[in-house]
Amino acid sequence: INVISADAAVAVPVPLAPVFNNAGIYPDGVEFSGGFDDGGWACSSNLLGSAQVWNGVKFNLGSPSGSNVVTCAGQTIALPAGNFSSLQILAAAVNGDQASQNFTVAYADASAQTVTQSISDWFTPENYSGETQAINMAYRNQSDGTKDERPFYIYGYTFSLNKTSAVKSLKLPENANVRIFAVTLVP
Repeated sequence: INVISADAAVAVPVPLAPVFNNAGIYPDGVEFSGGFDDGGWACSSNLLGSAQVWNGVKFNLGSPSGSNVVTCAGQTIALPAGNFSSLQILAAAVNGDQASQNFTVAYADASAQTVTQSISDWFTPENYSGETQAINMAYRNQSDGTKDERPFYIYGYTFSLNKTSAVKSLKLPENANVRIFAVTLVP
């Protein structure tokens, strides 16, 4: 059972719908092309639902079958204004582990902070420093509507922020093998 902490009530989900650029979550039993890994495999919306809780914080997920995952390409995402202690991300890599990925948070005072984080492939957890198996999926969906009944994972990452400065934006890694499901700011 996931218990939502007091922080979850005031945590601020980052709206990713404007930057979703990949359909990586589908209902069970439907046919699709592309998928989470662009190779015909996707996460199950039946398993994930519309939200997940990790580390006591709620993460809103994209709607199934449409664009619902961010494929990283160095894009900058506007963050809700405010001062926060951490930024939490649900993500996974495809086509193997992706070591030393740079995430840069820009602040309203023109300062910036870069966090370097290695991201495990959704099938092979490497347990990198700063990485947690946030969501364990019992299977993934194949483009022909069948299931691959092996375990797959979405990982959680927490980046500490400078709480004395208001956040402005998050620049994602320039690596299409890194996929982001959700981002939430925690006071």
